[in-house]
Amino acid sequence: MKTGLVALAGILSVACGLTAGEIDSRTIHNYDYFSIGYGYLHDINDSGVDGHGAVGEFSFEQNNFLIAVLGGYFWADDTGSADVNLWSVSPAIGYVLRLAENHVNIIPRVAFSYSGIDIDDSVFGNETDESWFFLPGVFLSYAINNRFSINGGYTYSYNFDNSENDHLFSAGAVVAIVDRIDLAVTASFSNDFGFSGIMSALEFHY
Repeated sequence: MKTGLVALAGILSVACGLTAGEIDSRTIHNYDYFSIGYGYLHDINDSGVDGHGAVGEFSFEQNNFLIAVLGGYFWADDTGSADVNLWSVSPAIGYVLRLAENHVNIIPRVAFSYSGIDIDDSVFGNETDESWFFLPGVFLSYAINNRFSINGGYTYSYNFDNSENDHLFSAGAVVAIVDRIDLAVTASFSNDFGFSGIMSALEFHY
């Protein structure tokens, strides 16, 4: 792990040395935005069921402090007689460390998530379950230029209701489309369940 981090730091240092100019984009490494997009959940909790839905986020940065609220609403496929809907709301706070003329952003952050599942089954009846999660982690983004960046993240997930934990990972990219609009695509992975989904969203910067 340590060797991997040293190698990553070395690669980023070389890349920053080869990339001229400070990142001063209105989209790339600008965290004042709201977004809306599509989310896909793969094999939810190893159940063999996939989900599709809408995702959104409101984010703003002040004096390097970053505050965001994320949300999503999904409906599940292949559930027989049941209608299954999942939702989550996640407030988060972080701090943006801007390095190498803003080419590298490191954001330690803490989030909480209030999530639920609603099952409406014509055979077995209705059921609702809700959970609180504690989600500390770190996000790393590298801007190649003012129009494109790549990113990755790690989050430790702790479920207050059943005391279970998991390690979550993400990898993605952001591309500027026009002056204040970009497209962000992020794939998510779980240590317990592997590939867990993908999100694609338009971010509107203000």
